[in-house]
Amino acid sequence: MESRGTLFWLASFTLLASAILIFYFQIEEKINSVSIFIYLYCWLIFPHVFSFIFIRFNKFKKPIECAYWCIASIVMSVAGLAFIADCIFWHPDAQGGIAVIMTPIFQIIILGVFALIK
Repeated sequence: MESRGTLFWLASFTLLASAILIFYFQIEEKINSVSIFIYLYCWLIFPHVFSFIFIRFNKFKKPIECAYWCIASIVMSVAGLAFIADCIFWHPDAQGGIAVIMTPIFQIIILGVFALIK
């Protein structure tokens, strides 16, 4: 197994903590249906799982590439959490449910912007 830097472990921790916090946010939404809860949770953590698999199993040619994508993963994760927390806790309204469902799309767009900048 190849050696990974501190930034990789920080990104991994951030992605895992985000997945746990999203689970907590889902509990706070008080969804009655277990199947909808599971579907929505899987949908919301998809960008985190995708990002972790990408930074973990990609063979980067240079360490700076790994650092770049680790930073992108951290930014994507924190932005998604902030957006979900805003929709659920800070400014709850009737359209918040639609905004929560759109969060993974926004997170993938963030990763796409990082890909275009690179």
